[in-house]
Amino acid sequence: MKIILDTNAIFDDDLMEKTSMSILDNFAKQTQAEICIPFVVVEEKIRQFGERCVSVVSAYRQANNLKALLGHKTIQIENANLLASEYRKLLVNRLAELKIKILPRS
Repeated sequence: MKIILDTNAIFDDDLMEKTSMSILDNFAKQTQAEICIPFVVVEEKIRQFGERCVSVVSAYRQANNLKALLGHKTIQIENANLLASEYRKLLVNRLAELKIKILPRS
């Protein structure tokens, strides 16, 4: 049996650690089902994470501007692209840990 995940299955579970993923993982192990996720779904998840990073970095920059205006020390801000790149590595490693096969682009 092959189970194919779509974006909705991982929408609110950035590292696929919620109970529903644990249940699916256990089911796949017991039934020897193969869990797959299309490459485009992985890329969409990374893109969505990147958009959230851009939003957060923007808010930090605004906070820094206000702090600087008041003469306060500012905080170091991460690069949104770097954060998304780090997330990509974490997600791909998590998929491998769960033995979820990434289906190539068609």
